Amino acid sequence: MAYGFWIVDIFCKNKFEGTPATVFLIDDFLDEVLMKNLAMEINTPETIFVKELSNGDFEAVCFCPASKGMNFGNALFAAAEVIKREKSIQKKEINIIHETKIFVVKFLDDGRIKIRFSSAK
Repeated sequence: MAYGFWIVDIFCKNKFEGTPATVFLIDDFLDEVLMKNLAMEINTPETIFVKELSNGDFEAVCFCPASKGMNFGNALFAAAEVIKREKSIQKKEINIIHETKIFVVKFLDDGRIKIRFSSAK
């Protein structure tokens, strides 16, 4: 089995100085045990699996090495950066949905990313 992923350093200007998070862009979610095992194998503080929905939003599930993450932050920023680059997002705003929450991601003109956390779904 082969899966592509990105390791993104969050909140830094230089490589290897930030907080790492792993991002998988997938067509459909994998078995939860497999996703958890991948997160444990990669062993970054957070691993996020993201799939694009038909309406242009994204759905995500996040794991810490030992458990399924319920509240994740760094991984959201990492996912937003990977989505912007790999999906060539031209919109200024996307939604990332996690369970019962919607996170509104705004891509600012200066390259920064802002996320409004925990809007009720």
